Order: sequence, then C-alpha cells, then structure tokens
Amino acid sequence: MKNLLLVFVLILSTTTANCQKNYLEESNEDSARRMKWFTDAKYGMFIHFGLYSQLGGVWQGDTIKEYAEWIQAHADITPQEYAMLTHTFNPTEFDADLIVSTAKKAGMKYLVVTTKHHEGFCLWDSKYTDFDIANTPFKRDIIKELADACRKYDIHFGTYYSIIDWHHPSQERNLDNSNAARWSNVRMKTGKKQQYITYMKNQIKELIENYDTEIFVFPAAYYLAAKFEAHKRRGGTDLRQSHDFEDIIYILDNCSELLDNIKASKETVKTYLVAARKLHFTHRVFILFVFVS
Repeated sequence: MKNLLLVFVLILSTTTANCQKNYLEESNEDSARRMKWFTDAKYGMFIHFGLYSQLGGVWQGDTIKEYAEWIQAHADITPQEYAMLTHTFNPTEFDADLIVSTAKKAGMKYLVVTTKHHEGFCLWDSKYTDFDIANTPFKRDIIKELADACRKYDIHFGTYYSIIDWHHPSQERNLDNSNAARWSNVRMKTGKKQQYITYMKNQIKELIENYDTEIFVFPAAYYLAAKFEAHKRRGGTDLRQSHDFEDIIYILDNCSELLDNIKASKETVKTYLVAARKLHFTHRVFILFVFVS
C-alpha cells in the first residue's frame, strides 16, 4: 500500500451562534492567515502513550517487531485478554511538567497526545467507558496533567482520537483478512454503527469541554489504505467513488456535526464550524486535523 494520504485540514473559528462562516468557500489567503500560528510553529511534540507502553514491544516473552502501539494487532491479542493490562498500568514516574517544560526548552510550539489509540483505552476519566485510566492502579488523569502543563508553558495543546477502536463492542476483527490486516481493516458490526457514533461524539465533547483542546487528530490510515487497495483491484482510481468509503465519511461527518453544535453546550463560544479542504491521495497515512481556535 503506497502513496495514499488523505489530509483534511479543518478549521474551527470563534464565531457567534447567529453568524457562521462557510469555510468551504474561504480563500487560500484567509485560510493562511488563520493558520499562521501553526504554519509558523513548525516544531511540536506528538506523544503515543497507552496500555501498550508498559509492554515495551514484548508479548508473552516474544518480541513483536512492529510499532509498539500496534502490538495488539501484530500479536493477535483478543480484546478481553488485552483489557487485563489495565490491572497493571501504573506509570508512577509520569511527569507532565517535565515533558512539557522540556518541549518548551527545545523550542516546540505545540503538543499532541493519544487520548485514545486503536486499542480503545482512554487516558482520561471518561463517563462513557470503564476502559480508561480511572480504572487502573495509576488513576491519575494524564490528559488533564498535560493540558495544564501546556497552559503553564504556553504550548498549544492537542488531542489525537482514534476512529478505529479494537475494544468497543461495535467493531471486530475482519476475518476476511489475515494477520494484522484483520485489525487494520476492522469490521463494523451490523446495526452497531450509530452506537459507536454516539460514543465517539460523547467522548470528543468531553475532550473539548474538559481539556480545552486546540487540535484534534483523527487517524484512520490503515482502514482507508486497505479499502483503497481493494478499490484499485476492482479497477477504481478514486476512493471517494467507492461505497467502501461510506463508513469513514459517515463517521467524519458526525465529527463535523458534533463540532458544529458544540455552541449549544458551551457558554463561551469557541468551536462550531468544520470545513474540509484539499484532499490529497499521496501517502498511506490518513490524518484529520481539526484546529480549534
């Protein structure tokens, strides 16, 4: 799978309930002015952290030679067995102040952390699942600690939220594939899509309201890459012409709907409009960036 990159840059701008700007019609010049802080930043920190961090790439004595955060897929660990890691997750030496102050000294301008990677484990105390940090021996809210430290050191704070969720009951391994592809190309269970949309909306709303995130990153790289490869084998060239693209667009549309309606739940109006700009199929990584200003 090569050369597939779909980047949505979504800009959320401060506005009023009665005056919304259509960012799909925004000029390149206006977009550049609004994005100037990020363009100028150039240098930031992206943190992967989750249950997989305590494994160090080793499962049951075997070294798994792939990305550490994908160990569940490459070692083919069932969600039930993987969830047992919550009983031993206790990174007592985690120091958000040290991390962010080090980033500041290095000249970094923003920080993004994986609030929930594909494993489905949440690094904050979520009202919508027990599969979170509050139900570990550690208990501390890592997202709050990092957000507070970023404000202290004047670093823009961002959050990554995985669309793929190997723990949520709405999704399952795709047994039509083999090895790790079963996990990268997960299957949405029949009749469960809306259940996951609701769950996702509630959690994204938590992250915005509780942690005042400025950047959202929604990844779905392997899902789209697998779909695109299958679409090409059928003679297609544009993934957007494939019905296989509908699930991911449905989810992203619901992200947009959620962010568009947050005005109803916040006294301080910050984030409403989502505008998708510039689709580029040039790499195998898919990232949806949402900038909240």
